[in-house]
Formats: sequence, C-alpha cells, structure tokens
Amino acid sequence: MATLTVWKYNSADGAKNALTKLAELQKQRLIQIEDAAIVFWPQGRGALAGALSGYFTDYGIDDDFIKDVRNQVTEGTSALFLLTSSVTLDKVEEAFKDEEKGELIKSNLTNEQEAKLREDFGADE
Repeated sequence: MATLTVWKYNSADGAKNALTKLAELQKQRLIQIEDAAIVFWPQGRGALAGALSGYFTDYGIDDDFIKDVRNQVTEGTSALFLLTSSVTLDKVEEAFKDEEKGELIKSNLTNEQEAKLREDFGADE
C-alpha cells in the first residue's frame, strides 16, 4: 500500500533538498518513491502557483486536501508531497538526522502511525 505524506519546510529549498536526499536513499533501496512533487514560495516573490490540483486528482487526492496544504505553505517555505510504498524507517531516519527537519502536515496514515512519523522526523516543537 502506498503512503502519502506532505512535509512542510521552513525554507523555500527545504523540500527540494529533502527530495534529493530521498533519491539517494532510493538508490540504496532504503525507500521506494512512487511519486513526488514540490511546491515552494520564495521570500519576496509572488503567491504560490496552483497547478497541484490537477496533478494530484489523478491519484484520487481531493481538492480540499490540496487547498489545506496550499494554505500552510507561506512565503519563504516549501512542501514535499511524497508517495512511497516501502521505507526502511530506521535507516531513513538516521540519514536525516543532520538535515533540515520537516513538519508533517498531511498524510493518509492512521493517527498512531502519523504520531510516530512526526516524532521521528518532525521539527522540534
């Protein structure tokens, strides 16, 4: 079963950097990325582009989900939409220990699974 997670980063390039790291981990077979998309809003630039709706409806993700995420990506931040099918969680967690921490803002996980993921990867509160 594929898992959808959406991670918000407090920099415009945080999501891009995370995806680059995940691509390296995929080569090591530590994660299987089925699909990914990045949205970002650079500091001092215009509003976030809205092309996500059509892209993600192809995967059965409704507009309300996308609008909710879009409202949380503010100037100077970015978000990574990540569809994965398998993860070696402890190895991926270790690889991200020195990276910018993302905030899990949406997922299709159970509440317990989401809480654990927030604990392992989320930014310090």
